[in-house]
Amino acid sequence: MYGLNLQRVVATHRYPAHITRSYSASPQQPTQKLDGSSNPQADILAHLPDLSELAAHLNTTFSPLQFPPELAARILTHQSHKHAAISSNTRLSFIGRRVLSTYLMLFLHSNPEINEGFDYELMTERALNTYTLGEYVGPKWGLPSVMKWRPVGLDEKFDVRDALRLGREASRSIGLYKVAGTTVEAVVGGVFHQFGGNTAHRLFHTRLLPHILLPGQPEGLHDAFHGHAYKICQQMGGLQASLEAPDSQDSSNR
Repeated sequence: MYGLNLQRVVATHRYPAHITRSYSASPQQPTQKLDGSSNPQADILAHLPDLSELAAHLNTTFSPLQFPPELAARILTHQSHKHAAISSNTRLSFIGRRVLSTYLMLFLHSNPEINEGFDYELMTERALNTYTLGEYVGPKWGLPSVMKWRPVGLDEKFDVRDALRLGREASRSIGLYKVAGTTVEAVVGGVFHQFGGNTAHRLFHTRLLPHILLPGQPEGLHDAFHGHAYKICQQMGGLQASLEAPDSQDSSNR
């Protein structure tokens, strides 16, 4: 069941050509179009001051994956930020939501101990709610401290790092969880796009799903599926499993 080719999920949502090429381009070299001319948007993106820091965070968090700096900037920049005109995670979060939904539905239907009668669509909506991802997964990946965004109702002078010290309700009201959740989706979309479906699949089961197992709560993955989630995570090597495991190891869990 897990052998589904997820390229079909994104077949109808393609990136503009210059975005795809910029992911593998060196930030020190002007990005070239097919006709040999430079791409102004990609050139500006390549010279953003915090590119290396953003890439370093993702490289450390998801080691041994190595994120091109331009891709890291797109993943970690929300549409509310001033740099969104040249770099934002809107497209990648679109991809990530659909990849997550597909993996979760396949996971739910793969549990042999579960009988019919569950509302799988409702369970998917609750488990992958953007706010839930932002509150429970985002901090585990250290996203609130590095993502580029602008809090709702606050001016540009507000240090977004101060948002980490706010309570739950305040954090929700200024959009912290929403933005962090969108960034989680963008990470998944970026990993799927850059490193492929096998890597994104392992990330889902070892780095994301374990963090939305919230016993007794209406949010997160339904309690009936927690045991199956732990089992697959352990089969893949646990919470610190390599994200670059051989295909043969992935296939044993499908």
